[in-house]
Amino acid sequence: MNRTLHIDYWRDTKLKSHFISFLDFIFGLNLTAWDTAGYWDYDNYHPFTYFDDTGNIISHVCMFSLDAVIDGKPAKLGQFSGVATLEEYRRQGLNRELTTIALDRFKIDHDFFFLFSDTNAVAFYQRCGFRPVREHKFVTKISPRPAQSGIYKLNMDDPKDRKRVYELASRRAPVSELWAIQHPKLIMFWCLYGLKNMVHYIPGLDCIVLFAHKNNRIIVYDIIAEQMPTFNQIYPYLSGESSDRAEFLFMVDKLNLENISTEPADEDNNTHLMGECPVEHKPFIIPLTAHA
Repeated sequence: MNRTLHIDYWRDTKLKSHFISFLDFIFGLNLTAWDTAGYWDYDNYHPFTYFDDTGNIISHVCMFSLDAVIDGKPAKLGQFSGVATLEEYRRQGLNRELTTIALDRFKIDHDFFFLFSDTNAVAFYQRCGFRPVREHKFVTKISPRPAQSGIYKLNMDDPKDRKRVYELASRRAPVSELWAIQHPKLIMFWCLYGLKNMVHYIPGLDCIVLFAHKNNRIIVYDIIAEQMPTFNQIYPYLSGESSDRAEFLFMVDKLNLENISTEPADEDNNTHLMGECPVEHKPFIIPLTAHA
């Protein structure tokens, strides 16, 4: 089998189009909306791809280089995502080769790496040098009450609302000093896809809260602000008449919560780390909006 390796080819519109189609075919994820809205990250979203003789993708790995705050210090993290091989080319070591090539290129200037995998890929990533870890979400009890006025949902199909989110995300304070990703274009991916209907703006606090009500719970996915509010400040806008607990899918050290507990995350993402992570041996969660 003849194959050609292409790296960092986003400026080649034909190859980039092949990638978008490949990701849609494998994962059912079409990145066209993220691209056409202007948030494609040409500088930090690195593709490593094998193409066959006809110009089609047969195997692919992406490495997202992310600025972060980890345990109070600036850090550079690498996240692997979009890992896939066409069925007829599997079990030939192609993903292993691409992962090794990417690690060799980026391990010098990144503090550590992380990824999320399907259960059947855990053994593969262990062979690549990753180790599985367990994430925990943070939970606090709340008092049911009607929500206060002064909050409204943003429309992610509206360019003005998208601009508001992106500009605030570009100058945001870290949501945590223990684990926070400072990457506005990745935030926009979530605001255009998985959390599209959960983006709310509170003018009085000049902050954006990504949250949803589920049964008797309030799920808070992220808080975007130049000056981080406490939970007591934002809770009146999020509350519900039947909600008696709030769950946070990010580290909550800046929210000034007095009564907080941890629970294993509902969904096991098969989270893996490679390298030294300072917060690994205490309850932690990688912010949902850091998933690529």
